[in-house]
Amino acid sequence: MDRVLHGRAGVHPRTRDKVNQALAQLEAEYEHRAVETFGAPSTSQAPQRFGFIIQAGQAFTESFLTAIEKQRNDDRALEIEGLGAASNEEVVEAIKGWTGGLDGLAIVCKNIPPIIDELKRLWQGGKRVMALVSDLELSARSAYLGIDNRAAGNVAAYLMGRHLEGRSGAQVAVVVGSFSYRCHEDREIGFRSIMRQQFKSVEVLEVIKGEDSDEATYDAARKLLQAEPNIVGVYNVHGGNRGLAQALAELKHAYRPVYITHELNRVTEPLLRTQQIDYLIVQDLDEMVRRATQFMREIPGDDRGTHALEHMPFRLLTQFNIG
Repeated sequence: MDRVLHGRAGVHPRTRDKVNQALAQLEAEYEHRAVETFGAPSTSQAPQRFGFIIQAGQAFTESFLTAIEKQRNDDRALEIEGLGAASNEEVVEAIKGWTGGLDGLAIVCKNIPPIIDELKRLWQGGKRVMALVSDLELSARSAYLGIDNRAAGNVAAYLMGRHLEGRSGAQVAVVVGSFSYRCHEDREIGFRSIMRQQFKSVEVLEVIKGEDSDEATYDAARKLLQAEPNIVGVYNVHGGNRGLAQALAELKHAYRPVYITHELNRVTEPLLRTQQIDYLIVQDLDEMVRRATQFMREIPGDDRGTHALEHMPFRLLTQFNIG
């Protein structure tokens, strides 16, 4: 057989024919068993198509769409779409219409009934649904991928408390965009719990609602800062950082308030470099998009189970390690 396989001389033609026939029969039997086990291969199967919907502030949405574009360029075997949607109505309409031809959807959005209802319909219809950054109801998604937002709030509180624990009458303001985002709620809860446990001398004031808007955040922060002159720290769990920085810059206090917030983008980077922001808690959006795509690619479309994913790590940036 070795002589036949390697085409060497000294083999009778009849023997060579018998060996080749036996090999052909073995190969045919192997292919038949493989088809029975794994199914016939398809050369015409359409590539998988995954979508991302981002309902967030403009700067964060731009950063996320850039990460989606990188993934699209890196993985040509998939069709990946990205869409920014500002209002609740836009998100609902996108889920109803734009996602019709998708195999899976990853979404950053508010945890409110109109959106949740549409996601439930999508998921129950056999589509993979993944919550990113901010978690959603378990009945509306296959999995959550993002940082541990309560732990991020813990870190912000520890930093703030260590800065201010020796200051008599110190007050801290918390800026929340919308309580409809679970990540905003979790960050605030995490912040308050550590301040309450470890830094009882620092007073945490009522929440400023900024609605992810520079203008709304500026107006709300300016009013509070004028009414409460002892504010020496601000923790912003959302966007609107340009408006908040402007309101803080207009203060005539000798002491510049400690300023902690989230996400590295075109707004926060220059504010961090110029010491208007002291600390940034950031997550790797490129890695998040890559892992979300991998998950949606691997989970069966008819899987209705809820999958537990590990939280992604987050980093703490200052002007000294921003790079």
